[in-house]
Amino acid sequence: MTTIDSLLFVNGGLIEARILGIPVGERLVDLELQGPTAEVLWQADATVQITADEVAKVTLVLRRVGDSAPDILSAQITPEVGLVDSLFQLEVSVTDIHDRTDSLWVRWDLDDDGIFEVDWTTDKTTEFAVDSAGLFSARVEARDRTEMVNSAVVSFRAFELKALAGSGAGRDTLFSVVAQDSLVLRGDLSIGRPDGELIYLWAQLQGPGVASTPVIASNPDNHTERGRELSFSQEAGRGTYAFVLQVEDQATGVISNPDTLIAIIPNSVPEASVDEVPGVVEVGGTRRLRGSGMDADADALRYLWRGDHVELLSDSTSSAPTFRPDTWGEFHYLFIVID
Repeated sequence: MTTIDSLLFVNGGLIEARILGIPVGERLVDLELQGPTAEVLWQADATVQITADEVAKVTLVLRRVGDSAPDILSAQITPEVGLVDSLFQLEVSVTDIHDRTDSLWVRWDLDDDGIFEVDWTTDKTTEFAVDSAGLFSARVEARDRTEMVNSAVVSFRAFELKALAGSGAGRDTLFSVVAQDSLVLRGDLSIGRPDGELIYLWAQLQGPGVASTPVIASNPDNHTERGRELSFSQEAGRGTYAFVLQVEDQATGVISNPDTLIAIIPNSVPEASVDEVPGVVEVGGTRRLRGSGMDADADALRYLWRGDHVELLSDSTSSAPTFRPDTWGEFHYLFIVID
């Protein structure tokens, strides 16, 4: 009996080999190919006539023995928890006792509903995104060349990360004089993973500067006051303030798109009044002009006199300058109050 102990390459179910030293006559060629654990995986047999000093050829058609579906060694998704509209990568590792791994086919049902969005392919990875938050399952099927199929399911979670900046009075709010000493900027409506930690990142785009520090707070039920609020003193006065909020998922380091809050602290226009104006002044004489101002916000006031001959006034920035004409004529002045 002649045996072959070498590893034979299987191509399309057919192999060829040269065997020397077989006795003449009709012979049965029986071939078995074993796996790494000595189990028989392939088997073939054929009858051939052996003639002395001649070459005999025989073709053996291998038959699978104990055929089974491919084994799915692992199926994983990266990341297991990710953002809505971001990419998730699915990867599967498969093997088969008869077929090479690169000849095995896989397909993907991305939401495990029986509809395979990714058709049969030899590529063992795929990418996709989901447009809503929740817990999802994806199914992968692996197929060998005899149409035997195995499957596995992987689960993943998609969550929305969204910054929502607001204040105690709402968004884009016109704040009253009563609230001018401080504003409360809130981020507690921001959206993150239900069981995750958020870092709130406040920054200022417009208005007098304020200090802001990232603060960790659980989402959504047990925020700390610092985690969702930022107060500041408006010592620099009224005006328009613009703040931007971003939230960061502490576990993944992913940062949301920014959300902007506009806070307007209204400024009342001061009132101006001219209280004393001399009717007639002799050339070279001295008389006083007197004005006054009022401001509903109690801001400090500045005064300014404008006209063609402000040099005749003792102080054009005083509310009560003296007037000393050096020639005859009519003189016109405008009194301005600035807060």
